[in-house]
Amino acid sequence: HGGRLQGLKEWFRKQELDVVALQECNGWHKLPNVAKECGFEHFEMLECSTGYHICLMSTTPLQLIQKTSGGSFHHGLLEVEALGVRFLVTHLSPKNGRVRLEEAKVIQWRCRELQRQDIPTVVIGDLNTLSPLDEAWHKSLGLLEVFAGDETRRLQAKFLAGDEKRGFTLDYSVMQTLLDSPLVDQAVAASSDGVAASAHTTVPTDLDESDPMHAAPMRLDYILTSPLVKSISPARVLVTPETSILSDHYPVQCDICVAPKDTR
Repeated sequence: HGGRLQGLKEWFRKQELDVVALQECNGWHKLPNVAKECGFEHFEMLECSTGYHICLMSTTPLQLIQKTSGGSFHHGLLEVEALGVRFLVTHLSPKNGRVRLEEAKVIQWRCRELQRQDIPTVVIGDLNTLSPLDEAWHKSLGLLEVFAGDETRRLQAKFLAGDEKRGFTLDYSVMQTLLDSPLVDQAVAASSDGVAASAHTTVPTDLDESDPMHAAPMRLDYILTSPLVKSISPARVLVTPETSILSDHYPVQCDICVAPKDTR
Protein backbone atom coordinates (compact mmCIF):
# COMPACT_ATOMS: atom_id res chain seq x y z
CA HIS A 1 0.00 0.00 0.00
CA GLY A 2 2.18 2.83 1.29
CA GLY A 3 2.03 5.90 -0.90
CA ARG A 4 -0.43 4.29 -3.31
CA LEU A 5 -3.02 3.82 -0.56
CA GLN A 6 -2.68 7.44 0.48
CA GLY A 7 -3.01 8.48 -3.15
CA LEU A 8 -6.11 6.31 -3.48
CA LYS A 9 -7.73 7.94 -0.43
CA GLU A 10 -7.02 11.40 -1.81
CA TRP A 11 -8.38 10.44 -5.22
CA PHE A 12 -11.63 9.07 -3.79
CA ARG A 13 -12.20 12.20 -1.70
CA LYS A 14 -12.05 14.31 -4.87
CA GLN A 15 -14.68 12.24 -6.68
CA GLU A 16 -18.46 12.53 -6.33
CA LEU A 17 -19.33 8.85 -5.98
CA ASP A 18 -22.22 7.19 -4.17
CA VAL A 19 -21.04 3.57 -4.24
CA VAL A 20 -17.61 2.09 -4.92
CA ALA A 21 -16.76 -1.59 -5.45
CA LEU A 22 -13.17 -2.69 -4.90
CA GLN A 23 -11.17 -5.87 -5.36
CA GLU A 24 -7.70 -6.87 -4.19
CA CYS A 25 -8.08 -4.91 -0.94
CA ASN A 26 -5.08 -6.69 0.50
CA GLY A 27 -4.54 -5.85 4.15
CA TRP A 28 -7.68 -3.72 4.45
CA HIS A 29 -9.00 -6.00 7.20
CA LYS A 30 -6.33 -4.39 9.39
CA LEU A 31 -7.48 -0.84 8.50
CA PRO A 32 -10.82 -0.25 10.30
CA ASN A 33 -11.07 3.41 9.25
CA VAL A 34 -10.00 3.06 5.64
CA ALA A 35 -13.46 3.68 4.13
CA LYS A 36 -14.01 6.85 6.15
CA GLU A 37 -10.55 8.01 5.16
CA CYS A 38 -11.68 7.54 1.54
CA GLY A 39 -14.78 9.65 2.22
CA PHE A 40 -17.38 6.91 2.74
CA GLU A 41 -19.33 6.35 5.95
CA HIS A 42 -20.52 2.83 5.14
CA PHE A 43 -18.42 -0.21 4.30
CA GLU A 44 -18.69 -3.97 3.85
CA MET A 45 -15.79 -6.34 3.20
CA LEU A 46 -15.53 -9.99 2.27
CA GLU A 47 -12.28 -11.36 3.64
CA CYS A 48 -11.17 -13.91 1.05
CA SER A 49 -8.87 -16.81 1.90
CA THR A 50 -6.67 -15.71 -1.01
CA GLY A 51 -5.97 -12.43 0.79
CA TYR A 52 -7.47 -10.51 -2.15
CA HIS A 53 -10.41 -9.06 -0.22
CA ILE A 54 -13.58 -7.68 -1.86
CA CYS A 55 -15.18 -4.45 -0.61
CA LEU A 56 -18.06 -2.07 -1.15
CA MET A 57 -18.08 1.51 0.15
CA SER A 58 -21.10 3.81 0.17
CA THR A 59 -22.15 7.28 1.23
CA THR A 60 -25.52 5.85 2.36
CA PRO A 61 -26.37 2.90 4.64
CA LEU A 62 -25.73 -0.63 3.37
CA GLN A 63 -27.57 -3.87 3.99
CA LEU A 64 -25.34 -6.93 3.88
CA ILE A 65 -27.20 -9.77 2.16
CA GLN A 66 -24.56 -12.48 2.01
CA LYS A 67 -20.87 -13.25 1.70
CA THR A 68 -19.75 -16.23 -0.35
CA SER A 69 -16.20 -17.55 -0.40
CA GLY A 70 -14.76 -20.93 -1.25
CA GLY A 71 -16.84 -23.51 -3.07
CA SER A 72 -17.20 -22.44 -6.68
CA PHE A 73 -15.35 -19.17 -6.09
CA HIS A 74 -11.61 -18.64 -6.27
CA HIS A 75 -11.95 -15.35 -4.36
CA GLY A 76 -15.60 -14.76 -3.52
CA LEU A 77 -18.88 -12.92 -4.03
CA LEU A 78 -20.12 -10.05 -1.87
CA GLU A 79 -23.84 -9.23 -2.07
CA VAL A 80 -24.95 -5.90 -0.62
CA GLU A 81 -28.03 -3.68 -0.95
CA ALA A 82 -27.43 0.05 -1.45
CA LEU A 83 -29.75 2.78 -2.70
CA GLY A 84 -32.41 0.22 -3.60
CA VAL A 85 -30.01 -1.76 -5.80
CA ARG A 86 -28.52 -5.18 -5.15
CA PHE A 87 -24.77 -5.11 -5.82
CA LEU A 88 -22.96 -8.38 -6.53
CA VAL A 89 -19.27 -7.56 -6.21
CA THR A 90 -16.85 -10.22 -7.36
CA HIS A 91 -13.34 -10.97 -8.56
CA LEU A 92 -13.39 -13.99 -10.85
CA SER A 93 -10.58 -16.51 -10.99
CA PRO A 94 -7.33 -15.42 -12.66
CA LYS A 95 -6.42 -19.03 -13.42
CA ASN A 96 -8.56 -20.43 -16.24
CA GLY A 97 -11.89 -20.17 -17.99
CA ARG A 98 -13.25 -23.44 -16.61
CA VAL A 99 -13.14 -22.10 -13.05
CA ARG A 100 -14.58 -18.73 -14.11
CA LEU A 101 -17.40 -20.45 -15.97
CA GLU A 102 -18.50 -22.22 -12.79
CA GLU A 103 -18.34 -18.91 -10.93
CA ALA A 104 -20.39 -17.24 -13.69
CA LYS A 105 -23.05 -19.96 -13.50
CA VAL A 106 -23.52 -19.29 -9.78
CA ILE A 107 -23.84 -15.55 -10.45
CA GLN A 108 -26.27 -16.21 -13.32
CA TRP A 109 -28.46 -18.33 -11.05
CA ARG A 110 -28.45 -15.61 -8.38
CA CYS A 111 -29.25 -12.86 -10.90
CA ARG A 112 -32.21 -14.79 -12.26
CA GLU A 113 -33.48 -15.35 -8.72
CA LEU A 114 -33.24 -11.61 -8.00
CA GLN A 115 -34.97 -10.74 -11.26
CA ARG A 116 -37.88 -13.02 -10.35
CA GLN A 117 -38.14 -10.96 -7.15
CA ASP A 118 -38.11 -7.70 -9.15
CA ILE A 119 -34.84 -6.58 -7.51
CA PRO A 120 -32.59 -4.25 -9.57
CA THR A 121 -29.15 -5.84 -9.77
CA VAL A 122 -25.60 -4.77 -10.62
CA VAL A 123 -22.75 -7.24 -11.14
CA ILE A 124 -19.47 -5.40 -10.84
CA GLY A 125 -15.79 -6.18 -10.58
CA ASP A 126 -12.65 -7.59 -12.13
CA LEU A 127 -14.10 -10.48 -14.11
CA ASN A 128 -10.77 -11.54 -15.65
CA THR A 129 -12.58 -12.42 -18.86
CA LEU A 130 -13.09 -11.21 -22.42
CA SER A 131 -16.42 -10.13 -23.85
CA PRO A 132 -17.91 -11.28 -27.17
CA LEU A 133 -19.11 -7.69 -27.56
CA ASP A 134 -15.44 -6.75 -28.08
CA GLU A 135 -14.75 -9.48 -30.64
CA ALA A 136 -14.13 -7.15 -33.60
CA TRP A 137 -11.71 -5.11 -31.52
CA HIS A 138 -9.91 -8.27 -30.37
CA LYS A 139 -9.46 -9.34 -33.99
CA SER A 140 -8.01 -5.95 -34.89
CA LEU A 141 -5.48 -6.33 -32.07
CA GLY A 142 -4.53 -9.87 -33.07
CA LEU A 143 -5.30 -10.94 -29.52
CA LEU A 144 -5.73 -14.63 -30.37
CA GLU A 145 -2.26 -14.77 -31.91
CA VAL A 146 -0.71 -12.94 -28.93
CA PHE A 147 -2.18 -15.42 -26.44
CA ALA A 148 -1.62 -18.53 -28.55
CA GLY A 149 2.05 -17.62 -28.89
CA ASP A 150 2.59 -17.37 -25.13
CA GLU A 151 5.41 -19.80 -24.33
CA THR A 152 4.45 -19.99 -20.65
CA ARG A 153 0.91 -21.09 -21.66
CA ARG A 154 -0.51 -19.03 -18.80
CA LEU A 155 -2.28 -16.67 -21.19
CA GLN A 156 -3.58 -19.66 -23.13
CA ALA A 157 -5.07 -21.14 -19.96
CA LYS A 158 -6.57 -17.84 -18.88
CA PHE A 159 -8.12 -16.53 -22.09
CA LEU A 160 -8.35 -19.28 -24.71
CA ALA A 161 -10.55 -22.28 -25.40
CA GLY A 162 -9.24 -25.36 -27.24
CA ASP A 163 -5.66 -26.57 -27.45
CA GLU A 164 -2.68 -26.68 -29.78
CA LYS A 165 -3.93 -29.85 -31.48
CA ARG A 166 -7.51 -28.70 -32.13
CA GLY A 167 -6.67 -25.03 -32.40
CA PHE A 168 -7.39 -22.09 -30.11
CA THR A 169 -10.23 -19.61 -29.98
CA LEU A 170 -10.80 -16.68 -27.65
CA ASP A 171 -12.95 -17.90 -24.77
CA TYR A 172 -16.12 -15.84 -24.51
CA SER A 173 -18.17 -18.44 -22.64
CA VAL A 174 -17.86 -16.80 -19.21
CA MET A 175 -19.10 -13.38 -20.30
CA GLN A 176 -21.77 -14.91 -22.52
CA THR A 177 -23.10 -16.81 -19.51
CA LEU A 178 -23.39 -13.55 -17.57
CA LEU A 179 -24.98 -11.67 -20.47
CA ASP A 180 -27.52 -14.48 -20.81
CA SER A 181 -28.68 -13.93 -17.20
CA PRO A 182 -29.78 -11.49 -18.73
CA LEU A 183 -27.40 -8.68 -17.83
CA VAL A 184 -26.61 -5.54 -19.80
CA ASP A 185 -23.01 -4.42 -20.36
CA GLN A 186 -23.14 -0.73 -19.51
CA ALA A 187 -19.98 0.08 -21.46
CA VAL A 188 -21.81 -0.95 -24.62
CA ALA A 189 -25.53 -0.39 -24.01
CA ALA A 190 -25.49 3.40 -24.09
CA SER A 191 -22.52 3.91 -26.43
CA SER A 192 -23.20 5.69 -29.69
CA ASP A 193 -22.18 2.81 -31.97
CA GLY A 194 -23.16 -0.13 -29.76
CA VAL A 195 -19.63 -1.42 -29.30
CA ALA A 196 -16.99 -1.04 -26.64
CA ALA A 197 -14.02 0.73 -28.19
CA SER A 198 -10.40 0.80 -27.12
CA ALA A 199 -11.30 3.71 -24.85
CA HIS A 200 -12.75 1.05 -22.55
CA THR A 201 -9.39 -0.67 -21.99
CA THR A 202 -8.95 -1.35 -18.26
CA VAL A 203 -5.50 -2.96 -18.41
CA PRO A 204 -2.59 -2.43 -18.51
CA THR A 205 -1.87 0.74 -16.57
CA ASP A 206 1.49 2.39 -16.08
CA LEU A 207 1.80 0.47 -12.84
CA ASP A 208 2.06 -2.96 -14.45
CA GLU A 209 3.65 -2.52 -17.85
CA SER A 210 5.73 -5.64 -17.15
CA ASP A 211 2.85 -7.87 -15.96
CA PRO A 212 2.85 -10.83 -18.41
CA MET A 213 -0.87 -11.45 -17.78
CA HIS A 214 -1.63 -7.96 -19.09
CA ALA A 215 0.23 -8.56 -22.32
CA ALA A 216 -2.18 -6.56 -24.47
CA PRO A 217 -4.82 -3.86 -24.07
CA MET A 218 -7.92 -5.56 -22.66
CA ARG A 219 -11.23 -4.87 -21.00
CA LEU A 220 -11.43 -7.10 -17.92
CA ASP A 221 -13.48 -4.91 -15.56
CA TYR A 222 -17.22 -4.56 -16.04
CA ILE A 223 -20.45 -3.02 -14.79
CA LEU A 224 -23.30 -5.35 -15.77
CA THR A 225 -26.89 -4.55 -14.84
CA SER A 226 -30.26 -6.24 -14.86
CA PRO A 227 -32.88 -4.75 -17.23
CA LEU A 228 -34.49 -2.82 -14.33
CA VAL A 229 -31.35 -0.68 -14.04
CA LYS A 230 -30.93 2.06 -16.63
CA SER A 231 -27.77 3.99 -17.38
CA ILE A 232 -27.77 7.77 -17.46
CA SER A 233 -24.46 7.64 -19.30
CA PRO A 234 -22.29 4.75 -20.58
CA ALA A 235 -19.84 3.07 -18.25
CA ARG A 236 -16.51 4.75 -18.84
CA VAL A 237 -12.92 4.00 -17.92
CA LEU A 238 -11.24 6.80 -15.99
CA VAL A 239 -7.79 7.14 -17.53
CA THR A 240 -5.78 9.96 -15.99
CA PRO A 241 -2.18 10.45 -14.84
CA GLU A 242 -3.44 9.73 -11.31
CA THR A 243 -5.35 6.54 -12.03
CA SER A 244 -2.54 5.18 -14.19
CA ILE A 245 -0.31 4.80 -11.12
CA LEU A 246 -2.86 4.01 -8.38
CA SER A 247 -3.72 0.49 -9.54
CA ASP A 248 -2.91 -2.16 -12.12
CA HIS A 249 -6.49 -1.73 -13.42
CA TYR A 250 -8.18 1.51 -14.42
CA PRO A 251 -11.43 2.33 -12.57
CA VAL A 252 -14.78 2.08 -14.34
CA GLN A 253 -17.59 4.52 -13.53
CA CYS A 254 -21.27 4.52 -14.49
CA ASP A 255 -24.26 6.71 -13.59
CA ILE A 256 -27.39 4.61 -13.19
CA CYS A 257 -31.01 5.01 -12.14
CA VAL A 258 -33.84 2.68 -11.18
CA ALA A 259 -37.51 3.28 -11.85
CA PRO A 260 -39.77 3.39 -8.78
CA LYS A 261 -41.50 0.08 -8.04
CA ASP A 262 -44.96 1.44 -8.82
CA THR A 263 -43.89 2.42 -12.36
CA ARG A 264 -42.21 -0.83 -13.39
